[in-house]
Amino acid sequence: MCDLINILSIIDDKTQLINFPKLDPNSFKPAVLALIQRLKDTVASVKASDKEPTWDTLVTPIEDASENLSYVWSVVEHLNSVADTPELRATINELLPPISEVFSELGMDEELYAKYKALKAEKAFEKFSSTRQRIINKELEGFVLSGAELDDVGKKKMAEINREEAELSQKFSENLLDCTNEFALYLPEDTDELKGVPEAELHLYAQQAAAEGAKGYKITLHMPNYLPIMQYAENRELREKMYHAYVTRASEFSPAGKDNLPIINRLLELRVEDAHLLGYKNFAEVSLVRKMAESPEQVVSFLRELAAKAKP
Repeated sequence: MCDLINILSIIDDKTQLINFPKLDPNSFKPAVLALIQRLKDTVASVKASDKEPTWDTLVTPIEDASENLSYVWSVVEHLNSVADTPELRATINELLPPISEVFSELGMDEELYAKYKALKAEKAFEKFSSTRQRIINKELEGFVLSGAELDDVGKKKMAEINREEAELSQKFSENLLDCTNEFALYLPEDTDELKGVPEAELHLYAQQAAAEGAKGYKITLHMPNYLPIMQYAENRELREKMYHAYVTRASEFSPAGKDNLPIINRLLELRVEDAHLLGYKNFAEVSLVRKMAESPEQVVSFLRELAAKAKP
């Protein structure tokens, strides 16, 4: 098993493949907390300097520290998505508040925001490559969208929104994963419903059934099971059955407590609050700040024009 030191060493060389089966889940919490503290210490050090900010003294350390935390967190989240356990789920839910808090604080930090503005105001900025200039401009844009220009009341509200959104998004994913795992379709050995499905997939379905001491085939909603049915199965009723099961996961048709509709509605409410705090009419406008389209109306117009031409 890989302990805390091994987990943290991942960030030193991101070209090496991660041996997921050997990762020790017990080391995830101390590793993530250590990287959160490292990010906080880096930000504090950068802000404490009274020297004019440069790329190497501002952008590089902040980017490295935040990217390292995001990278290790993505490792934990990926493992959770493919090998979910109650213990790992509990760890992730325990770490969500401090993760959300540190990135909220980072995005709303007025002193750090001022450092980036000062760097752009330097004459050296004009000599930066177009890539570096764009990175700094996007960072400044990110500060604004994260609430760096809000007053204390607005920042507190934004932090609360970020924290609740993170918790709801995790619950959304958990419901979806649970409903995916709970579905199974069993077919007998002599079925003709699987006509057209390649032999390799049939062997996989048979193995899954045999693992439970059953004969025939077991088909789940996981992609290696689901996609071959939708792509190759000649039986229309089977494809419809699988499709319906797939698109109604975590819906009103799911077990109690697994319906994601209330979560979706609450996320929409939070995004409206987010938009209004930042001075926008709706979250679509916020989303488009960092995209090519200029307005929600332009997006709708484009989609309708595309549909009109695509349908014939």
